[in-house]
Amino acid sequence: MGRKVALATCSLNQWVLDFEGNLERILKSIEIGKSKGARYRLGPELEISGFGCMDHFYESDTLLHCFQVLEKLLVSPISQDIICDVGMPVMHRNVCYNCRVIFLNKKILLIRPKMILANTGNYREFRWFSPWNKPRKVEEYFLPRMIQEVTGQETVLFGDAVLSTKDTCVGSEMCAELWAPNSPHIDMGLDGVEIFTNSSGSHHEIRKAHSRVDLVKSATAKTGGIYLLANQKGCDGDRLYYDGCAMIAVNGNIVAQGAQFSMDDVEVLTATLDLEDIRSYRAELPLAGFLLPLSGGIDSSATACIVYSMCLQVCLAVKNGNSQVLEDVRRVVCDITYTPQEPTELCGRIFTTCYMASENSSQDTCNRAKELAKQIGSYHINLNIDMAVKAMVGIFSMVTGKWPQFRVNGGSSRENLALQNVQARIRMLLAYLFAQLSLWARNKPGGLLVLGSANVDESLRGYMTKYDCSSADINPIGGISKTDLRSFIQYCIENFNLTALRSIMSAPPTAELEPLSEGQIQQTDEADMGMTYSELSVYGRLRKIAKCGPYSMFCKLIHTWRGICSPGQVAAKVKHFFQTYSINRHKMTTLTPAYHAESYSPDDNRFDMRPFLYNTAWPWQFRCIDNQYRSINHRVDSKSLRLYRWYYSKVCQWGLGATIFVILAVAFVEKPSSLTMASDIRYRVAPWEPPCGLTESIEMVCFLIFVADVSVKSYLIGWEEFRKNKWLIAYIFVIAFSILDWMVSLGLHCEEDSNGNAEWQAYFSNLPDSLTSLLVLLTTANNPDGTYLLMNLLTAIIYNQFRGYLLISIQTSLLRRRLGIRAGFEVMCSQCQSMTGINEHVENVNTEMVLKILQGVHIKPFYKEAIIQKAQQYADGSISANQFQKLFDELDKDTIKQHPPKPEYQRVFLQKLQFIFSHQYFSLAGNVVALANIICICAALVIEADKAVSEHYDYFLGAINCFFIVYYLLEMILKIFAFGFKGYVSRSSNIFDGFVTVLLLLMSLVASTLHDLVKNLRAFAGILVVVYYAFAVLGVMLFEGVITAPGNMSAVVNSSAPNTTVNYTATCGTYEQLEYWPNNFDDFAASSDVKPYIAALVLLYNIMVVNNWQVFMDAFARYSTPWSKLYFVTWWLTSSVMWVNLFVALILENFIHKWDRIHHSSISDEDQAECQMTVQSMFR
Repeated sequence: MGRKVALATCSLNQWVLDFEGNLERILKSIEIGKSKGARYRLGPELEISGFGCMDHFYESDTLLHCFQVLEKLLVSPISQDIICDVGMPVMHRNVCYNCRVIFLNKKILLIRPKMILANTGNYREFRWFSPWNKPRKVEEYFLPRMIQEVTGQETVLFGDAVLSTKDTCVGSEMCAELWAPNSPHIDMGLDGVEIFTNSSGSHHEIRKAHSRVDLVKSATAKTGGIYLLANQKGCDGDRLYYDGCAMIAVNGNIVAQGAQFSMDDVEVLTATLDLEDIRSYRAELPLAGFLLPLSGGIDSSATACIVYSMCLQVCLAVKNGNSQVLEDVRRVVCDITYTPQEPTELCGRIFTTCYMASENSSQDTCNRAKELAKQIGSYHINLNIDMAVKAMVGIFSMVTGKWPQFRVNGGSSRENLALQNVQARIRMLLAYLFAQLSLWARNKPGGLLVLGSANVDESLRGYMTKYDCSSADINPIGGISKTDLRSFIQYCIENFNLTALRSIMSAPPTAELEPLSEGQIQQTDEADMGMTYSELSVYGRLRKIAKCGPYSMFCKLIHTWRGICSPGQVAAKVKHFFQTYSINRHKMTTLTPAYHAESYSPDDNRFDMRPFLYNTAWPWQFRCIDNQYRSINHRVDSKSLRLYRWYYSKVCQWGLGATIFVILAVAFVEKPSSLTMASDIRYRVAPWEPPCGLTESIEMVCFLIFVADVSVKSYLIGWEEFRKNKWLIAYIFVIAFSILDWMVSLGLHCEEDSNGNAEWQAYFSNLPDSLTSLLVLLTTANNPDGTYLLMNLLTAIIYNQFRGYLLISIQTSLLRRRLGIRAGFEVMCSQCQSMTGINEHVENVNTEMVLKILQGVHIKPFYKEAIIQKAQQYADGSISANQFQKLFDELDKDTIKQHPPKPEYQRVFLQKLQFIFSHQYFSLAGNVVALANIICICAALVIEADKAVSEHYDYFLGAINCFFIVYYLLEMILKIFAFGFKGYVSRSSNIFDGFVTVLLLLMSLVASTLHDLVKNLRAFAGILVVVYYAFAVLGVMLFEGVITAPGNMSAVVNSSAPNTTVNYTATCGTYEQLEYWPNNFDDFAASSDVKPYIAALVLLYNIMVVNNWQVFMDAFARYSTPWSKLYFVTWWLTSSVMWVNLFVALILENFIHKWDRIHHSSISDEDQAECQMTVQSMFR
């Protein structure tokens, strides 16, 4: 007998650090594999973190979040009953390994580290991982605590091992191990391994797929076996594109192969292959110096000072007799007789600075640049770029017919940013133009090397225009932060006596790309960035040197910035930095090469190797920050900390507990006091009556303490967190309600009404009377609110339980029907097969056969018409299984009403109004206004309830009604404007006076509901009869013969004097006065044993439907025992409440089911998909 195994491999479009999205894609691949019967699922390399994390692998956050995702995978029901093989980095004994984690049913079976790492071409795995150099050896790996809690394991096997099952043996390889000459599958195959798995992160190159296929085929060609290869696909954040192409080979033959460039559920970015910035310079053009766009800011001034410092060092070297330096200087200036004497003189020869002004430039920056150029001796040029900017924008305007404006002139953010970028990029073009031709214009040979001046902080934040003056031949300050540049400027002031730098140091950093206001600068860099340069410097050091991700940076900064920023502010700053960093990281790929000056340099693809495509929302990391923030969120200044320690001290907490005890104990002290000195009633003294106002004063003191408590708590944790805590909000409502109750109590008289007390004592003299009095109060016609509340509450409870049973019944019915539909399809397939004489199984049926069979089927005409109409749409003459199933989906729905399209308005203002007035919240607001209308009318009627009709003041009520009527009319007009008249009348809820339409709709639904209800009433009625009979028998057993008439009543009613009147007095409203004598559990007029049960049934019916049923309960309590009320209360709850509400729930469920069918949602999509898969699997 052969053995069969179902295996699954996959290609996933994973994204670096997108832990949430990666988790979803992994679970989806497991779910699909299980649906196809697979028992082993293989995924690509490092699929949890993403393959191209680069230096993010150094961060502890990356390892932490990988284990958090692994925890989610372990506990997910989707990953149960299937062996899952996932990839992630793992730190073992302080060494980071590229690993496979293999688990089954919440148990980790093996962690298999990579043994051969890729370190050629585009791969630098040795930079982040170490290879496992212990073949065929395993060690114990101590799991993190979060994983231990899920798996129940403290340690698992870590190392080179294979997985052995009852059926076969599975061995793992990882990417480069397949490409190595000593691949592990060679030895594993000789040792009996039958299934080889390979999780890869192999990028696309021309003809590389052929090599990959050949390697997979050769792996099993000699020794035999099954080889599974999983590969990453898409662009996961770097320059490489992974082409997927997962495959399965058996004994050297490819039996299954995935698409190489699949577009399924992914968005493919432009593939770039090993792009490398290469600057080409003409060798025949000698460079004769440098050109720097000098803006008058710190950055360009620092670059100018570096050139000046170089000139100073050159002059010093020449004076010291360095002939090589002198030869180099003469070659650069093209003068074999030249000997530099002063650094300013040399600057004038080799250094050109230019101030590129625009209409947005201020005179201050122009003067500062001119003064600095004068002090360092550079050849300085002033030019204006407005003509070029207007020409560029004019070309755009000529093509499009629109002229963009700055934000201050009414333009949008897009217009504002575009106009800024045009200025910046024109400056770059002019810089290269002047670098090539300015010496030619001065009749000097050679060209100039363009210098850039973008600092580390701007590069890290991305606060620069791509291809502006940051694009140069070389950037001397590209590896230095703004903070360090300030220190360098200060050094130049003190050592080079460059006094022009003082005003540059004090000026706020600005790009001067937006219009001035009265000649003054309105735009500043730090305001545009949303952070200061000092903060950026801190971010850069923590990100690179301390290897912090978002979560680690937040944890460090809440301590570093303690007393400066609150935890909430720190969280907001960290999130803002990482969002802007990830959005602008792509700019680093085109950045000018810079001198590597500091360990915090963000130099892309050279020192700081990170992807340039991120999930800029950082959902998982930011959620961790939010969770940590909520756990530590309180004020951290010294004053708040003292208040915090005082509030949570033992004295304060004991005092708060004592206050709660006092407020609860006051209830026993209030008049009349329940406190006594003795429990023996013979020796008990009269209860103490506290003075009027004593308990109210104690309550007020307690309330003030509670108000102070909630005030201190809200101050310590902050209002933002306070309003998120539902318990604290409820605390405030309880205090407010208690104070309101206290105010009402204070307004009452201290002396109570003796008549009122006597009335209360008559109904609440003992426990049975108190309980029944409360129940009567709830159920009498004079006070029906309690009954309504109780019935609605029980309806909600019963309906919540009942609808689940009915929904299961509906789903079972759907399953049976779809099973029958599929069976019919299979029968017709077999008939087609016999008619055509084909031996193979037929997968389609003839459309004409289906239509012919439908003509003889007895179903509702509109169902049949819809099915036939849909079947006729298949013009090719054949219907597949899925199409056949969809034909009969018409049975699950009725005609769905399509609303007319909304009117289209051209003006943006009208479109916004249409969106507002067509939104569901506008209708909700109308419902709130209607509720307010009812409340106002009720309040007005209650206020004037005690007045005579002639004394009613109706002006106020009339004004309220007039206001509401105007609102309803206005609402109707606005909705007609939003939906159009046809769209308005198509929605019955939108018609102001559409009572008839709504009534007809409700009548249609109610009629169909009752029609569907009949089939469910049989079981309902049967249960009701059984319970009815059981209570009748129990009542006869308990109360037969307990009702006895007074002594003179038996002689009153006789045949000789049927109309005789007896002088018998009874209390009004009692059993005797109302002459309810026939309502009992016995029958004096008959000796049959059956009729007492009939009398009991009549009595139970009367209790169920008669409003004053408490009369019967009172009579039986007097004639038998007060505890007989328990029987009657139980019957009343069972009959009048529970059965009525169960019946209402049944009607409601049928009603909703009918409504759901109309709206095409009888069961959820998940249930429908599950039902469909169940039917299909039975015919597989």
